[in-house]
Amino acid sequence: MIISSIRQFFQLSQIQQSDILRYLEGTKERFFTWLEREKFKHEVEPRWVACNKCSGSGQVFIEPRDNSGIHASQIHLCKRKLWFDTKGYGNQFVQQNSAKLNLIFDHGTALHDMLQGYGLKGAYGANYTPEVKLLPTEEQCLSKGVPAYPLALKYQVKSSVDGVLRLVEIPNVTGIGTVYIDIVEEYKSIGSNGYSQLKEPKAVHKMQGTLYQAVLDVPIIRFWYYDKDHDDLKIYPCRFDGYVWAEVEDKIQEVLFMADQEDAKEAIPDHKSAGILNPSECTGGAYSSACMYYKKICFPPIEVPDVVIPVEMVKKKLGRPKKHVGT
Repeated sequence: MIISSIRQFFQLSQIQQSDILRYLEGTKERFFTWLEREKFKHEVEPRWVACNKCSGSGQVFIEPRDNSGIHASQIHLCKRKLWFDTKGYGNQFVQQNSAKLNLIFDHGTALHDMLQGYGLKGAYGANYTPEVKLLPTEEQCLSKGVPAYPLALKYQVKSSVDGVLRLVEIPNVTGIGTVYIDIVEEYKSIGSNGYSQLKEPKAVHKMQGTLYQAVLDVPIIRFWYYDKDHDDLKIYPCRFDGYVWAEVEDKIQEVLFMADQEDAKEAIPDHKSAGILNPSECTGGAYSSACMYYKKICFPPIEVPDVVIPVEMVKKKLGRPKKHVGT
């Protein structure tokens, strides 16, 4: 039976009308089921599609994500997970996200598209480039037609920087007048509770952003935090932090040093894994999925030590000198 008018709907009995409404009240559950089981179960087919950043006047090539190598957005995570990534296991064990997390990620992607779209229209300056690619091999850079950055090659970095502004004009700098400087842009979506407590960029985001700065040799990064509940912004410009870079570089070097090792626990011992330091990285939480390797090829002892190191916390190493790029 097809109901094609208001009159026809009201010709139904009250019980029939209620059955229809009751079924539609379950929309959220069915939508989440679709997000979890349908949208992400099919592999991405490599193809050209219309670019959503240039009003359909151009095309971009869509292909499956390559999860091997060091991804800057995950640099704060477990060393053993990063080690598995560099071994190429990320392409065999795909991250399984809950429906809610998939929704959060898609919302964040839409926000990035919006802010990048403003940038392409000149909102932040004349020389704006979104989605600057960092790739780990010269061959990949050549095939994609992007620059090969020495540190990205050295440390197997595979990432996309939200945006880069070149030659931003800064007037009235003391003693030298007007200067022109490059800036890395990093966009983050955040709920109102976290937004209200935010006083500076989150430590995990600084690790990610500092890696971008080091690879691109850009002295300033600007973090944009978008309050998705109230459509407000907090923007934090930050200078390159040599202490954070020292920690990031040490971590990458430790992971890559053991790249030829075949035993995960020999490469990254349990006491250096999330199973001891931060078990929620293994098992997942409200805003994070369980690690794709957990209980599949990684079997850490899940313990709760006297002091659990939070994901957000990045401590400066005592006695570790502040580093500049290239030293």
